[in-house]
Parts: sequence; structure tokens; C-alpha cells
Amino acid sequence: MANTITIEQLQTLLTQLGVQQNPAGTLYVPTQPLSGAPTSTVVQAINRTPKAPGTSTSSGATVPAPTISQKLVTTPTGYQFAFNQIVPIPYSTQVIACYEIYRGFVNIFASATVRQVIPANSNLIGPVTVQDSIDQSLGQNYFYWVIAVDSKGNTSVPVPAQTATVQTGAWLIPPQFAGANNLAENGNFEASTLLPIPGWIVKGSATLSYDTATPQSGTQSLVINATSVFSGAQASRVYSCKPGDCFQISGYILQSATANKGTIVLSFRNAAGTQIATIDTGVNNGGSGSWTFVLATGIAPANAVSAQLVCQTEAGGGAIVEFDNITCSRSLTSFELTPTSTSGTPISATGLCTQSGTSMTINIAASTWQFGSGQVSYNSGSVTPASYGIWYVYADDPGFGGGAVTYVATATGSTVNANNGRMYYGVITTVAGGGGVSAGGGTGGGGVGSKQKIGL
Repeated sequence: MANTITIEQLQTLLTQLGVQQNPAGTLYVPTQPLSGAPTSTVVQAINRTPKAPGTSTSSGATVPAPTISQKLVTTPTGYQFAFNQIVPIPYSTQVIACYEIYRGFVNIFASATVRQVIPANSNLIGPVTVQDSIDQSLGQNYFYWVIAVDSKGNTSVPVPAQTATVQTGAWLIPPQFAGANNLAENGNFEASTLLPIPGWIVKGSATLSYDTATPQSGTQSLVINATSVFSGAQASRVYSCKPGDCFQISGYILQSATANKGTIVLSFRNAAGTQIATIDTGVNNGGSGSWTFVLATGIAPANAVSAQLVCQTEAGGGAIVEFDNITCSRSLTSFELTPTSTSGTPISATGLCTQSGTSMTINIAASTWQFGSGQVSYNSGSVTPASYGIWYVYADDPGFGGGAVTYVATATGSTVNANNGRMYYGVITTVAGGGGVSAGGGTGGGGVGSKQKIGL
């Protein structure tokens, strides 16, 4: 008489033999015969019926949750974490089929989607390492969870890979994005025809979709259907900023009624992530169903460390508003433009240049310079003129990058203004008896005389 086995035993056997699971959740037999099994063996596939994490079948079975052995960390190519598989219970009919890795833009599991499906492997010794390749120059933080799924589709509760308190990092705006370049990722909503919309996440209570019939330009625009006030879509990218930064936001808004109150906002936040101010294009009063261009500029307030772009409606109850060609730009500062008149001052209260003993050598101390809201530090050095006398000391740093520079002493005062990015370290009188100390120093307009030209 033929031997019989239960479906649970068959599932256990398949797992032990390394039968894999495809991303859709179906266990299948390899195309090659299993070792030791007759070629005529027929195996019924086991389907994973999707269920909400932490739910079970009518049998009431619960699935233990995996444990995180290495918390989420960044790598040169993306993100990585590791988890421990669930240890099989001897003689148990419950079989862990796979582990599902979820990823989201915010630290809320409900907004995450399945990123990877990893088949369970009871023969594996040690934790399972999960790696996700991400272009980190895009400045988007990601959050991860892992759940265990048994052969009947029961799931464990989601286990976060990140620590309990995660601060979403701000995207440091690279130099090529300062000025006229658009900071808004996928601001024309043309990156994909699929949902969720790349570069944007839901804010408040709203449904996001595309309008392919009447976009302002291109092939589609963003549609927001909001059920509560101040709901809509916010950029998944958060910009780094500092007090005094000047931003401009703009875009097109379409709505069928003025009561829908569409608007574009740039929200400034402090280090705790609390909104402290906004730039707002104002509520769109157009209700003709035609596209309206809106624009606003503003300054980052005191204590601002980040900013986030938002398309929203200040109405609720199913208000529908469309947006297209959203832009956000930060103006270049005079410090970034590096003109000859960029003003900088060393923060030292004493002269930076001193005579080395009774020699003709001039020692220049390491220094930090203040340029508006930024600071740049320079290494120490020395220069030896050909004689004793009055010397104006400078160094060239047209990019204001700091660090090591070449120090030069000149007897002509106007030379300290004769090049872009020239740093003036002061004037010093060296004498045979020694003891010379400089006075003045700085960059910008006004000439050397305005920087304490002394010693004449």
C-alpha cells in the first residue's frame, strides 16, 4: 500500500528540499526531479493568499515574528539590515514559507509596499541579510519591515528594521541644483503612469491619481481628491536649508470651483521636525476649470533646518484639485556666486600674521572666516619676503573651499583686491628687532584702506 502524507508534511518536505517561492507567493517544484524522488511524482502547488500582516486563517493559527539581528544602516550603494529566521518547531504542522520585505517612504507601515520576497530556508545557519540598492544622491530616506508568512498565508506582525525613533534626513542641495534648477522631483508628474506617484506621498486624507485628459502640459497631471482640509500630496524629498535662504515656488492649479481652495506650500521645519513657517502661493480663487499659474517667494526663518514642498487643498469633503509643472528653487547667495565683493571676516580678535622672531618670515595662523551664514576654515602657513618692511599678506581661494592655501606678501596694498576670491590676512611691519603683528584683514569691497591699512 502506498504511503500517505499530510499536506503539512509535504510542505515541510518541499521547504527542506529547497523548493523556492516566486514573488507572487506560489511554491513550485524545480524543473529537475527532486533528489531521491521518482520522476513521476506530482506535487500540488501551494498558493499564498494575501492577507493583512498579523492575520490568520479560520484555523486561528498565529505566525511568530522574525527578529532583527542588524538594524537598518546605510551602505555605499543603499540600505542593509539582517533578520533571524523563525526556528521550526519539531512536529509542528505550521511551515514558514517565506519572509516579505516591505519598504516605505515614511516610517509608517501602512504606507509601505512589498519590496522583496525571501523564501524560508531552514538549512541556513545565521541571519538573513537584506540589501536594497538605492541612489542616495536623490536624498530620499526609506524605511523597512519584515513579516513571516506560513504556507497557509497566515502572517506575523510587521517588524521594523529601523530604530524606533528615526529622523527623516534632509537632502543637502548640491551646487548644481542651486539657482534656477528645479528642486521638485517629478514636478511635472510624467515620471510614471503607475501609482504611487514617484517623488510624492499622501498628506492627510487624500487620494492621488492622474488626469490624462486635460493636463496643463505633457501627458498627465496630478489629481488630489481630499476628504479633509490641508490634505494633498507632499514631496518625499525634504530639502536642507538654513535661516535666510531665499526660495521660490510655482506651478499650475486647476479646479472646477473656488471652494476647492488649491494651493502650493513650502513648509519650513525646525530640528524637531515641527513646522515653524511656510511660503504659500495663496488659495487659488479660480473656479472656471482653466489652468492658473501661481508663484510665491519667501525667506527661511530663524531655526529652519529643512523644507518640504506640498500641493494641497484647504477645503475638504471631497474637494478635487489638479496640479502640474510644480517648481521649487533656492536663490544663489553672494557667497555661492563668489564675486570679488563677497564679504568675509576672520573671527579671530587678534592679528593673524606675526613676525617669526627677528627673521623676515611671517607666520600666518590657522583661521576661520565668516561669510554671511557660512564659515570657512584655513590652515596655517608662512611666507618670507625679501626684506624687512610693510607687507600686505593674502591668499587666493576663488571657490572659498578653505584648507591649505598659498600665502603671499606684497608691498602694494591694492594687490589684495586684484583677484576674485582673494583673502586679505592683514598688514604687518617687520623689523630687525622682531615683534611684528598684523592688523586688519578680510574680503570684499571697499579697498585695503577699509580693512585697516596701517603701518605707513
